[in-house]
Amino acid sequence: MAGIDQHVRLAKNRFEARVESHLSEMRKERAEVHAHAGSGGFGRSSYVSNRMFEISTTAVQRLAKVAWDDLVYVCRRLGIEYSNDLALELKSAVRGMLGPVSDRIDKQYTTSIKGMPGSRQDLEHEFEVALKPIEADIEIFAAELEKAGRSHNPEEAAKNVLNFYSPVGTVVTGEYANVNIQYLKENRQNVIAAMQAVRSSVEAAGEDVPTTIAQLADEVEAEVQKDNPNPKRIAAALKGLGGAIQTIASMRPAYNAVKTVAALAGIPLP
Repeated sequence: MAGIDQHVRLAKNRFEARVESHLSEMRKERAEVHAHAGSGGFGRSSYVSNRMFEISTTAVQRLAKVAWDDLVYVCRRLGIEYSNDLALELKSAVRGMLGPVSDRIDKQYTTSIKGMPGSRQDLEHEFEVALKPIEADIEIFAAELEKAGRSHNPEEAAKNVLNFYSPVGTVVTGEYANVNIQYLKENRQNVIAAMQAVRSSVEAAGEDVPTTIAQLADEVEAEVQKDNPNPKRIAAALKGLGGAIQTIASMRPAYNAVKTVAALAGIPLP
């Protein structure tokens, strides 16, 4: 896994910085259940035991999502090359990030139901269930990288010879040749407004929306405000943004705003 060691290390640091807030929220939910059950006279009932399991399961699911969000965020920011083992390495990395936290949650769950009726439920099974959609996303991510790599044929690129016989300004070639930097510079406020719409939709949607969506919106807004925006970075962020929000029904208005801005700048979105 040497090829992604740096990505994993940075993602792990980012993940660990956010873990405690999630665990704190979990402990708060458990305390509320205990308080409610205690006041109702069923403090050591199967109801409480089941609620402890549900809270633990939800925490594992949320943190699995956070782990992958952090890893893919680092991969997009630093860039990453496709390899045949990439999907396997990314899956292993997410498991390595989530595993120790899941163990902590499992121990806390066991402690919270001590002396209660009913058998201890299998949180390890829920760990595997939480990872299934994450690992499916990893397969898609790796497939996208593989496709992008194959679409850039060095032999074909070598045939693209550009001859200039007079002074020229900035020339963008390759995948981002159609990005209209002038439009982006002249219509910064439209781009910023679209990114603000994305962030507002993220806030309205709540915790079920990947954190990378707001991060990509921030990246686009920061880049477009520069004197010389980087077309490659803007195009990559807009494409990532479009792909992340197009299937979220509640964010359809924000997606349409992003798609309009991207299209006018020469960046096609699905």
